[in-house]
Amino acid sequence: MFDISKITRRGRLLTAVLLLLVSSGISALTDPTRPSAYRAAGETQSLQLESVLISRDRKIAVINGRILSEGERIDGFKVIKIAKESVKGQLDGKKVTLELGHTEIRRKN
Repeated sequence: MFDISKITRRGRLLTAVLLLLVSSGISALTDPTRPSAYRAAGETQSLQLESVLISRDRKIAVINGRILSEGERIDGFKVIKIAKESVKGQLDGKKVTLELGHTEIRRKN
């Protein structure tokens, strides 16, 4: 005959292991609908180049959710030059280049 207590214990153990495995994978995921400028409490702020828009009339870059032109500043970073896939600037006296992470999403004119 079957000992139902052994089956129940094994079922609980298997369920606990599966929940542990699933929950460890979930913590690594990020919400794709989260606004780009969102920062969780205690999360360190870093400069993230999110988009570059270049037209005949102007060049703009979106860094940490803010729209910037050449010569403007964000968090101590001064935008020097905006290019198709990067932004060159200066932070704490050092030259810094921010690059787009998803360059495959663009339209050629």
